[in-house]
Amino acid sequence: MKYISTRNPAAAVSGSAAVLSGLAPDGGLYVPESFPPVSIKEIEDMTVLDYPERSARIMSLFFDELTYDELLDITRRAYSTFDGDPAPLVKLDDGLYVLELWHGGESRAGIQRGICQPPPCAGGRSCRPAAAARV
Repeated sequence: MKYISTRNPAAAVSGSAAVLSGLAPDGGLYVPESFPPVSIKEIEDMTVLDYPERSARIMSLFFDELTYDELLDITRRAYSTFDGDPAPLVKLDDGLYVLELWHGGESRAGIQRGICQPPPCAGGRSCRPAAAARV
C-alpha cells in the first residue's frame, strides 16, 4: 500500500517510509492512497480476536511490507505492558460507544499513538503504526 501527502497526492511512499518520516516533506500528513474494503463478516470475525490479534489484523491491511506474524509479534510485545484491556470500549447510549484511552499510569492516548515504535523487524525493516466508535 502506498501513502500520499495531503498536500501532494503525486508523491506516494511506502507505509514504512510514511511512518518513519512522520510528516511528508511538503508538511502534509500521510494518508493511505486508498482504503481496503472490509466486509461486515470480516469485522464480525475480528470480534473473537484479542486486542493484539485484532490490531495486527487491521494493520496488515495497511502495511503490506510486514507479514501478519511480524505485526502480531509487534502488537503482542507492545500491549504486554498494559494491565487489563488496552482500549476499553464503553457504551454511552444505544449505538454510541467511547474508546477510553485515559486509564492507567500513563495516558493511553499517548501510548496508542506510539504503540509500535520503529524496532528492527524481519529483514532489517522498521515499523510503527495504531478513538470513539459509533456503531
